[in-house]
Amino acid sequence: MFKVDGSSSYVPSKSVAIKPDVVSDVVGEDQIRFHLPSYLGFIDVNQTYIKYNLTIENARGFLVPDKNCGGHALCRNVEIRDGNNKAQLELCEDYNANYSLLSNFTKQNTVSHKRELANGVVSKGGDRAMDSILYYGAPAAHGGTIVAPTGLSKTVLTPKLQFGLNTGLFKQGQALPLGAMNGMRITIDTEDPLRALQYLNDEVKSSSTGLSFANNRILVQNTGGNIKAIGDDARGNNVDLSDTVFSIETSHSDRLLIPFDVNDILYISDQGGALTNEEQLGTIVGFNSVGATGGGRVAISYVPNRPQAGGLVANHASTSQLYIKIADRQVAQNGRIGVADVGSDIGTLNIPAPSYRMSDIEMIVEQLSPPSQYVEAMMKAVMGEKGVQMDILSYDLFRHNQNNVVGLQQILIPTRMTRAKSLFSQPLSVGSFRSLAGSSFQGIADNARNYEWIHGTNHYPTRLAPLQRYSQTGNRAKTEALHCSELQKAINNVDEKVLSLQRIPEHFSIARGLTKYGQVMDLSKQTLSLRVDYADTATISKLFNNYVYGMKRIVINKDGVLVIT
Repeated sequence: MFKVDGSSSYVPSKSVAIKPDVVSDVVGEDQIRFHLPSYLGFIDVNQTYIKYNLTIENARGFLVPDKNCGGHALCRNVEIRDGNNKAQLELCEDYNANYSLLSNFTKQNTVSHKRELANGVVSKGGDRAMDSILYYGAPAAHGGTIVAPTGLSKTVLTPKLQFGLNTGLFKQGQALPLGAMNGMRITIDTEDPLRALQYLNDEVKSSSTGLSFANNRILVQNTGGNIKAIGDDARGNNVDLSDTVFSIETSHSDRLLIPFDVNDILYISDQGGALTNEEQLGTIVGFNSVGATGGGRVAISYVPNRPQAGGLVANHASTSQLYIKIADRQVAQNGRIGVADVGSDIGTLNIPAPSYRMSDIEMIVEQLSPPSQYVEAMMKAVMGEKGVQMDILSYDLFRHNQNNVVGLQQILIPTRMTRAKSLFSQPLSVGSFRSLAGSSFQGIADNARNYEWIHGTNHYPTRLAPLQRYSQTGNRAKTEALHCSELQKAINNVDEKVLSLQRIPEHFSIARGLTKYGQVMDLSKQTLSLRVDYADTATISKLFNNYVYGMKRIVINKDGVLVIT
């Protein structure tokens, strides 16, 4: 394809903004369609980006895009076709999970900073005040007044994200002749918000406050005395806010470290792992530190959700635990009791489900103007029988649902790829497949004992590769040398630089590099499978995303565009 050497004349270029076919805001589980017209001629794929504004809507707590993917998390599938819509040039299924698979191992400080600046990645909270986290301003102060029940306790920001698509066609490094392809069509399926987003608060923990995500609950110990003693024995019957909103003091000295938010549903149960005497307290409407007894505490103000004639069933001890449930935050809550329902037993407060909105979407394309001699030679080659050819490194996805949690798992991968380079298998938790409590794209070891790839009668590697250390508790720096070596070779084989091999258990995948020195391997003539042996202590049902990376050839000739795998 088109390359410029030092003796060539200057090649002019300019950036062109291409709007989607439908110019409107896009939400989760929607679709974005671009048509790059043929009149653009040649484009530099390395300098072509998608750009949009991102707003997290209806978030209770600090909800951000997946911390491994940033803006890429919002893209479920990416399909690229020629301008005539006849040939599928590339289909990247589970694009976001695939990006997450490699992102941890291809980053260092400078790469992480670039992703934070452009991709919208938020790997952790800001300072102790939880400000400056890109998607939110600093939370409202918890002075002597209650936060308005209809509002949020933080300011939602709308950052602009800009990044190149992580596909083989946009990473092949050569100028793309859109004129010869009659343009190009790109379709992006957006992701379910429950998969694309996750909470930051699992990073905010302190042994003295007891915050955790245990059992999908956020816990905080109450130290303000027995709950009934505070006065929550019945909801008031008049319109005086002081008589209808009760408060519970916690041992927290800073409201900004309390992972609760306005409109959260507050629960209480007796101290301990089991939910003993669990009861709903009501809907949180604000926070207050002024007048809190004992000093260094924060009061959580809430509207009780019980009838006027009744109160709490149990007399909860002062060491009881307060919490909200992630399951409540993930769905809409309609008909909740709120401040507007004073004097009524029927709630009218509607709390929407969390979502995101992409606005001002466009594709920034770098248009090139190559020398006229090159354009003439290109068009002459296109009109010939052989045409113009280019190779891209792409993947095919084969999913597998695990039948048994324990024992030997045999995973058949029915690939027909003739020029394969690497294999990756990413076991994802079925229980966390749509959850805001953590990343939905991180592979899990779950007490896997060993693995091997089998192609025909050949075993790769030639001996079982152990995996037990990744499931050990305690020290985070756990490494299985053979698995680590196989992972590094597989990543290098798909033209990615391995810059870090830390945190493998948290970003677990089973990989194999099939060749060396730029060679390829034909997988079409024999069966391919993966065997993973799980110990009896494995507990998590898994969905395996099996990616087969290899070379695909795009041929552009007088008959159109053809893709050969």
